[in-house]
Amino acid sequence: MRSFCEMAAMLLVAVALCVATGRADEVDDAIVAFESSNFMAARRLSKAHQDDPRGRFVMALCCIHNTDTGKRDYAKGLRMLEALADDAQVGVDIRNAAKLTCARTAYLLDVTGNLPAKARIDYRAIFRELVAAATPVHESFAAAAFSARLATFSDRQGELEETREVLEAFAAKHADDRRLTPVCLWLFGVYTEQEKYEQSVPWLEKALALGIHNPRAEPDLLYTVARQKQQFVGDSDGAAVYYERYIESYPFHINVPRARKHLAEIRGEAKTP
Repeated sequence: MRSFCEMAAMLLVAVALCVATGRADEVDDAIVAFESSNFMAARRLSKAHQDDPRGRFVMALCCIHNTDTGKRDYAKGLRMLEALADDAQVGVDIRNAAKLTCARTAYLLDVTGNLPAKARIDYRAIFRELVAAATPVHESFAAAAFSARLATFSDRQGELEETREVLEAFAAKHADDRRLTPVCLWLFGVYTEQEKYEQSVPWLEKALALGIHNPRAEPDLLYTVARQKQQFVGDSDGAAVYYERYIESYPFHINVPRARKHLAEIRGEAKTP
């Protein structure tokens, strides 16, 4: 069953293709039709423009999502996306979008048991390829998130460490990009699970510096980084900075009484001769 989240993601890619070209024609109409769930029009318009890579992209989405035919043709849609991704005559933006959509679709079909037997798609390798791309495109950040998710729940030997190395290299290349926050949080979680706090704390600090996408998560993360600095890293001064920020920014949060107590402990230590 196609998930609403994946459907929305495919639509975003399709709309991005429309905007990126700056052209107004029937292929753009096909993209808009697909976004509007007018699948008959999307199929008809895209079918008439298979010479245009955007038309082929929309047709692939039509095959995967269903449209007017009454059944999904996953195998055909994935083949079309693979062909687009491998076509050197197609612009890099559309090729990357095709790679990401192909890998994401194959992954979701695989975990739900719907991946066609003939579809031999190594979506892990595609995600890694996009993560390693030289240009900081949207697809590389989305692929990084998928790589992290796969590694978290994988039982494959060495995949977690391999993914950690890949994502650390990725983070070094895009250090100031706010889209990096989820990767930083994932790396923080990996190192925390391994009780390597000297490595975990910098990633959480990096995530907080870039900005937490979910504001409700920030107070807990501020308190967590303060505790790790105080309890495991031995950086009382650094912990005090985060306790103070936490108390000042979220004075009614659940852990504020504990934070005040820990901060008092640090200040007491500082006064001890």
